Amino acid sequence: MPKSTVTPPPGESLVAVHDWTFLFGPGFCVGINGLLLGYLFYRSGLVPRPIALFGLVGGPLIFASAIAVLFGAYEQDGAHFLFSIPEIVFEFSEIVSSAATIAELAAQARASGRRLPLPVQARLPGGRSLFGNLSDCYDRGLVEHQFGRVRGRHLLTIWIQHLVYCWLAPNGATAHSSLIGRPTSSDSINLPSSSRLT
Repeated sequence: MPKSTVTPPPGESLVAVHDWTFLFGPGFCVGINGLLLGYLFYRSGLVPRPIALFGLVGGPLIFASAIAVLFGAYEQDGAHFLFSIPEIVFEFSEIVSSAATIAELAAQARASGRRLPLPVQARLPGGRSLFGNLSDCYDRGLVEHQFGRVRGRHLLTIWIQHLVYCWLAPNGATAHSSLIGRPTSSDSINLPSSSRLT
């Protein structure tokens, strides 16, 4: 006589999939991520070393805790949360440190003094018109910053603004534009000086 198989209700299956993916993502993957980032930040010095140590300690701790949850030592919402606190501190401190560095770099780039917004009113070939204002003008050129990662659209935007600034800047103005983003130096982009377009 064949054995009867019992299929669990769909709701129980969905809950099991949810629990497993939650364990795999915020447990195992975050632990590996914290360990790798903590090691890289510790070696490179991009963030203060005590912050990097939180990643070096918190990553393996949350990874080991995920293994304990996997084998039923305790539930995800209990002791597992306590073991994840160093990783939470590490990631929060990393964000705060990165934002403070970007703000400091932007302040240094803007230390030369702000200029009045540069009005843009030009007629382009083909009968089209270009209107607007370049508002982030400083004595050393344009300065843009953001607390996110620099993407292609940000580069395109600053290049267009840089070209317009070179075209319309007053005589003697420095045509040097800066785009500052996350992380610190690798995403900080300085556009080279250009001569005024005629």
